[in-house]
Amino acid sequence: MTPFVELRAGMFIVIAPKTAKIVAADRICSAIMAKLTASPATVLDGDAWQRVVQVVPDQGSPSISSQTLSHSLQPAGLSRAVAHLCAKPVAGRMASSVANAVASRIQALGSVNSFNCLVLDQSSRETIGTALTCLEIRSAGGGSASDYTFDVTTMTSSLDLRNAGTAADLSQIFGNFSVPRDAVAFTRLTA
Repeated sequence: MTPFVELRAGMFIVIAPKTAKIVAADRICSAIMAKLTASPATVLDGDAWQRVVQVVPDQGSPSISSQTLSHSLQPAGLSRAVAHLCAKPVAGRMASSVANAVASRIQALGSVNSFNCLVLDQSSRETIGTALTCLEIRSAGGGSASDYTFDVTTMTSSLDLRNAGTAADLSQIFGNFSVPRDAVAFTRLTA
């Protein structure tokens, strides 16, 4: 990473059950994307992502953690390290699919200094798991390997779709949204 160029990026991932139908997670993701992309000032700001995700109604109390990690990596390993950090809060077998999607996105970009990743997991029809990872990445540079520092903020929560009130609220608020189309930063995975 060159100290003169800063690349900020983000990614939205929906994990849906094997169905062609639109699920609530698609609609929520589309609404969040619309809100964040409405202003250039918020589109890649990690704090803005957290605020927007927190306004989704009827979530259980979100769990928020922040940590600073240091790794010595080959520059080519940066995309895998970021992918691992973004996939870490995703439960079960879909974590590797999320990691592969994130790694592909970062490899296409080259490298990043900041990366936000929102995963809405509706692989179960009964719940939507929300995992937001916001990363700030710094490199000490030098040689073939670099020391990287990752400031990681992770926010996780869930929505219980078995609750009729929650399902009704989500339908009322997000019912007009569809699956995001032609969005480079959007990936839909099936469980």
